[in-house]
Amino acid sequence: MQTLSAKYQTSDPLLGYQDKELGYQITYNGSDGDWDVLWSHEYPFMKNFLPHLRPYQRVNKFPGSGFITNKVNLATSQLKHIPQAFNLPSEKEQFLKHAKENPTKLWVQKDSNHRGIRVLDLDALNLEASGTFVQEYIQKPFLIDGKKFDIGLYVTMTSINPLRVYILDHEALLRFCARLYYPFNSTDLNSYVVGDDYTPTWMMPSLRKYFIDLNLNMKETFNAYLRSLGKDPNFVWKQIEDSIKTVYYAKEEQMLKLTDNFETTRHFFEMVRFDFALDEDLNVYLMEANMSPNLSSAHFAPNKLIYEQVIFNLLSLVGVARTLNTRTWPDMSPEYYNMMVTTKEMSVNEELCAGAECHLSCKSSVCDVCYHCLKDEQKLVLKDAVLEQKSKWNAKRLIPSTSDVDSDLMTSDTNKHHLKWFRGKCQQNKEWCN
Repeated sequence: MQTLSAKYQTSDPLLGYQDKELGYQITYNGSDGDWDVLWSHEYPFMKNFLPHLRPYQRVNKFPGSGFITNKVNLATSQLKHIPQAFNLPSEKEQFLKHAKENPTKLWVQKDSNHRGIRVLDLDALNLEASGTFVQEYIQKPFLIDGKKFDIGLYVTMTSINPLRVYILDHEALLRFCARLYYPFNSTDLNSYVVGDDYTPTWMMPSLRKYFIDLNLNMKETFNAYLRSLGKDPNFVWKQIEDSIKTVYYAKEEQMLKLTDNFETTRHFFEMVRFDFALDEDLNVYLMEANMSPNLSSAHFAPNKLIYEQVIFNLLSLVGVARTLNTRTWPDMSPEYYNMMVTTKEMSVNEELCAGAECHLSCKSSVCDVCYHCLKDEQKLVLKDAVLEQKSKWNAKRLIPSTSDVDSDLMTSDTNKHHLKWFRGKCQQNKEWCN
């Protein structure tokens, strides 16, 4: 567990040299001391840690995020883009019925740590193994140069109530299996499981000309390769974004229940890496969400570029790397925060709000995003939203989306109100649209 405080003293392999560049020093004293940011690899809430946070302190984990990052919980959630899975031994009978109806399918048995993964026939599975699950294996993967691969996307949740989620949009992590996929051999894990000694993008013959010669990043390299095959990369990215949004909306209520011990959730942020696989038709499958993804380039030095961008985009988005540190809005005078965001930027729907129905009253539900109808807590939330929009760099806001699609996924009134405000900003400025 590491904390960042106001002055630079040393560097850290996880945060690289960015703590120095941003004016922080790293300490290792956990809950002791007047720290600004807690960066924890493990889940810091399990030991009753952080029951009372000072107004300016930020923590890189969200209470309840385990509902997303827990392998068993996610795999057995029955959400779209996730291969069919069954929890063992509690869902043994349902699994056997499904397997009998689909005799040609192969299965992977996993535990919460994803150790010992291996493709197995039905007869070879241990259906009595507690704490494990079996999941359908994608038998016809999309290959590049004969190798299976996964795609890692970095996703940051900055708010739970209302829900705001961003994705690092300009880049992705591509990792290829160490050995060729065919002829398929279930005992050769390196041919279908991406291990620590995976093949990096710059060593793939069909990708080198894009990544090395044209100096494209991994996502751009992947897009260029698909276009060379006459395929549309947007087909892949649209599925990936839909999958991520579906997960957060599905787990939102469970996460909210674990935030009751805190006066506010505005202290927390969390970045996870979602890993996806593709089949030969470019259908997307979510394999897992990593709570504390590896950000060390010790093994593959060229990955330093993507990891440093991931870290800086994250810290900028959540306010740690902004030019001015707002800490907490209630403690700041208007003269301080007006330099970055003013109350004028929270006003939307001017024609509606100036009309007879809303100008003199806030009774109608159509008026609830008018500035004079906003509650104090809503104004604080919207100030955060404006600052995130200004400092998101290469991040893209996934939730809320101003498209009509998200309306069907929302259940809470808080999220619906937030979306209504974002649509008002979108009408004012297309840069707010997504």
